[in-house]
Amino acid sequence: MKGFDDAGGYVTRAFWEYAPMGRPHLYPPLLHVWMWMLYKAGLGAIDVGRLVDCISLPALLGAWYFALSRLYSSRTAFWALLLFASAYSGALASVTLSAFTLAFFLGILALLEAESGHWKRSSLLLALCFYTHTLGAGLFLFTMGLNAWMAPEKRAAYLRSAFVGVLLALPFLLYQVQFRDYFAFVKVKENNLLRLDLAAYALSVP
Repeated sequence: MKGFDDAGGYVTRAFWEYAPMGRPHLYPPLLHVWMWMLYKAGLGAIDVGRLVDCISLPALLGAWYFALSRLYSSRTAFWALLLFASAYSGALASVTLSAFTLAFFLGILALLEAESGHWKRSSLLLALCFYTHTLGAGLFLFTMGLNAWMAPEKRAAYLRSAFVGVLLALPFLLYQVQFRDYFAFVKVKENNLLRLDLAAYALSVP
């Protein structure tokens, strides 16, 4: 956010890192550009961070409930929302992984639009996913492929959404491929933890 502010807008090279040459800025920029816009609007840097943290989980839960109530029923959406909200690890991740949360929010809406046959809106939302979090967008692209395979009557909408979404995201994806040598796998210690959500298991008992 502050780096973009120093540059006067979005830049593809993070000059503020790896002095004096900088390095390619390969992280999808959408969330940071929105945060930069809030910063330019007069909010302090800490206030912007707090605002993003505060709205991440409610926005995600709202999209979850909205999509399920449209696809199934308000009753199904309520119980699914209760299960989702009862997982503390999910709530914590939604705050600490803001970019993935935003991609998940956009991806849920992209799936809903594709399911409803609105492939143009779905493709735009999927493209925004790719400009927010590459892995998150990849998961929703994979989900669209599965849905297209399992629902032949809606296959065209899903395939169009996926194809056009990737096409719109292609400039940034090609940029990432160009500088792929800068990517490195990091062993995350959180992956070694096992969490059991007793409330979710209890609610699943008939």
